Amino acid sequence: MLQQNKSLTEAKKRYILHFRVNNMDNEILSKRLDVESKTFFFDYKENPKGKFLRIIEKAGGKKNAIVLPDTGLEEFIKVLESIKSNR
Repeated sequence: MLQQNKSLTEAKKRYILHFRVNNMDNEILSKRLDVESKTFFFDYKENPKGKFLRIIEKAGGKKNAIVLPDTGLEEFIKVLESIKSNR
C-alpha cells in the first residue's frame, strides 16, 4: 500500500510540474494546417528555457507531438526545403 501511495505522489508531482511548465509558455505564433484527414498545429512558443516550435498532429482521435528547440529551427527548415525540391 505504501508503494502505491508513493507512486501516486510521484505521479501528482509530475503532473503539477507539467502543468506549471506548460502554463508558463508564452505563445508567439500559432498556425493550423488541414491535410487530408489530419490536422497539424504549429505553435511557436517561449518559456523560461527558451523558444521552441511544437508541432501537433491530430488524426483518427490520436494526437502526436514533436518539440523542436529554436536552435534547430533553421536546420529543420533546410531539411524540409530539401525534401520539397526533390519531390
